[in-house]
Amino acid sequence: MASEPTLSLLAQLAESASANGISSTPFDSTSPAASKSKEQQRRYYIRMLHNVVDEANAILLVLDACDPAGCRSRLVEEKVQRRKVEGKRLVFVPNKIGA
Repeated sequence: MASEPTLSLLAQLAESASANGISSTPFDSTSPAASKSKEQQRRYYIRMLHNVVDEANAILLVLDACDPAGCRSRLVEEKVQRRKVEGKRLVFVPNKIGA
């Protein structure tokens, strides 16, 4: 079984990608993906969400403590709830940065 990459390895990969002119985000303005339609971007987002939920045992959903209902993602919640029988868990994390 292959070992999972460490954070330092991921950081090194990101640095080498940026040094070689490779974008780490799929929709930055210099990439060909920037011209994708909203529907294509939504499909990409949903595919990536499925991949994340597949790989993770727990999903942390960070919420603004001042407006937790306003920043919840119903899509993420529904995807994780459907996979609850597989042991997937959704954890809400309230976050408040003082001002």
